[in-house]
Amino acid sequence: MPEHRGETVIVTGGGRGVGRAIAIELAGRGYSVAVLARSQAEIDDTRGEIAAGGGRALALCCDVRDGDAVATAVASAAELDPVTGLVNNAGTGLALGPLWTVDPTEWWTDIETSVRGAFNSCRAVIPGFIERGAGRIVNVASYVGVRPSPYQTGYAAGKAALVNLTESLAVSLAPHGVQVFAFTPGFVDTALTRRILETPTGRTWLPEVGTGTIVPAERGARMVAALVSGEADRLTGRFVHALDELDDLVARIGEIERDDLYAPRVRRLATPSAAATRRRAR
Repeated sequence: MPEHRGETVIVTGGGRGVGRAIAIELAGRGYSVAVLARSQAEIDDTRGEIAAGGGRALALCCDVRDGDAVATAVASAAELDPVTGLVNNAGTGLALGPLWTVDPTEWWTDIETSVRGAFNSCRAVIPGFIERGAGRIVNVASYVGVRPSPYQTGYAAGKAALVNLTESLAVSLAPHGVQVFAFTPGFVDTALTRRILETPTGRTWLPEVGTGTIVPAERGARMVAALVSGEADRLTGRFVHALDELDDLVARIGEIERDDLYAPRVRRLATPSAAATRRRAR
């Protein structure tokens, strides 16, 4: 294990899949890790693997949709070391199919796990970040949030909200020295994606899922750890993919800022009236 950093990073949804890989990677870089999820058995397993490798971790069972439970978990996490990072990874993809046919409770669970969960976690850690004048937040989103996703509307809407939340928080927290990033791990073999691949509902409505590039969870975990460690702070507010090369993006930050890349935008046609307005504004 590397030298202990004396910093804690909170990882929600850290009991399995991408979240588990992120927690293990962070621990391998010397961070203490607070692993949050609803399954005690799963987060205990993640904590056990970290401990076996010589790392420090807490397994904190809570539902991120419960603000009081999240606040309690964050207070417990701070007992390890000061909390300097947050990875909002918790998410569900329960409602598959046309919006008008899916179970409303499942649809709202998909929205609330991503959005309310991130809100609760951010609200709990940001005051401490502001007080210290430093901190980093990574919101795990998905490209389904920035393109048509007709049969995953709850999941997609929640991830779209996370992308906007990232940009908005990045602007409001910039004066306080806090960076915020949106990140997608790409298609990873997880319980969420296997539910799509292995159930009749998933195969009916999302038959194309799993036919493209499968990204190892560990690749995305390395990128998240790099973001948390401050290797790409100039990308605050941007939405990056596990297959991107952070060093290249940072090297080309001028181009990214000039053309407003790695951010969802409405592109409008140039109209005569718009052109006349621009001429008058010169």
